[in-house]
Amino acid sequence: MKKILYFMIALMVITFYSCSPNTPQGVVKTYLKEIKKGEYEKAISNFDITDSLSQKNVKMIAGVLDNEISSKNGISKFKITKQKLSENKNSGNVEAKVYYCNNTEDVLNFQMIKIEGKWKIKAK
Repeated sequence: MKKILYFMIALMVITFYSCSPNTPQGVVKTYLKEIKKGEYEKAISNFDITDSLSQKNVKMIAGVLDNEISSKNGISKFKITKQKLSENKNSGNVEAKVYYCNNTEDVLNFQMIKIEGKWKIKAK
């Protein structure tokens, strides 16, 4: 009985960690969920924008995202297909396949960076 309990606890910890938003994969999932919901300004907060980005610029970027996603009738679903971290575990890449409502799909590659203990999508 104890073995089953320990196994269940270990499984919950692993599940929580893999779904945690402070992992490269978790940040990309959060970003894509926010895009899917149309919360573009909130989605932009997942990037490593270190300088003070004015509200005007955030609104402009959000408008571009809105136009792009709207032209494909929105996102129907997405899945993370690959994740690779650097040796020092402070950067990496996440690949996601995004399925749009107009029956098209894209493979998106996200460069990730860890800043002060938090994962962010690297702004190019």
